[in-house]
Amino acid sequence: MAFLYHLVIFGVFVLVKESFCQLSNNKDELLNWCLKSKNHKYKPGAEDSLHEQCLPWKDHSCCTKEVSLNLHAKNMYNFTLDHCYTLTRRNMSSGCRKYFNQNDCFYECEPHIGFWVVETKRKIASERFYKVPLCASDCDAWFKACKEDFTCAYNWPRDFKFSKGHNTCLEGAKCTTFKNVYRDSRDFCENVWDQSWLYTPDTEPCMHIQFDASAGNPNRAVAEHYINLSLRGGQSSAFFISKWVLLLGLLSGLVWSRNSLQ
Repeated sequence: MAFLYHLVIFGVFVLVKESFCQLSNNKDELLNWCLKSKNHKYKPGAEDSLHEQCLPWKDHSCCTKEVSLNLHAKNMYNFTLDHCYTLTRRNMSSGCRKYFNQNDCFYECEPHIGFWVVETKRKIASERFYKVPLCASDCDAWFKACKEDFTCAYNWPRDFKFSKGHNTCLEGAKCTTFKNVYRDSRDFCENVWDQSWLYTPDTEPCMHIQFDASAGNPNRAVAEHYINLSLRGGQSSAFFISKWVLLLGLLSGLVWSRNSLQ
């Protein structure tokens, strides 16, 4: 009985531990993962063409040509970047808008994000990525392009009023510049999209939201790095677990033997 008791307790520990891991331990799946959402393809593949800023993902993409056109031409998911126009009579600058479009291209098209995917409950998706390591140079350039633009929300998925899918400023919210809302580029990138990004020095493996695709997608190598680290860690954990199971079995056996002699 003691042995079974220890196994049950240990099983609960393993189940709790596993519930916080990535959604798959299959390397190929993690490197070819399209989010479960309104617009993503079921599996990544080549497209004849993708529009403008999404073009680098053409050879292996989770987005279709139609999606790449839509994210440049209209408000995807009815979400407007010009949410401060009513209060400021200013639309988002073209330079800042370009970076948000680039972010959208990554979100819709990037297939090498499986390692960072978590489940979510949103009308537009049942999965999202969380704390993807974004290269500091990309983040710094993005914030520099937007720091004089206006917003009324800190965490965009959480701090707007959403009505029929449209985002508007909360009652009483003030429109002020990005540089007044966010302390710095790290604060901006990590919070504007609710922890989707993790500000990461360029000296460490990190993702790019824009790249020259002539040599392939550099984000694949980054994903492989973190997946390989995780898999090696998982093997070490499995070895550790197997030793604990053996030790618990031996201890339980000794307890049972001792009790049976009394």
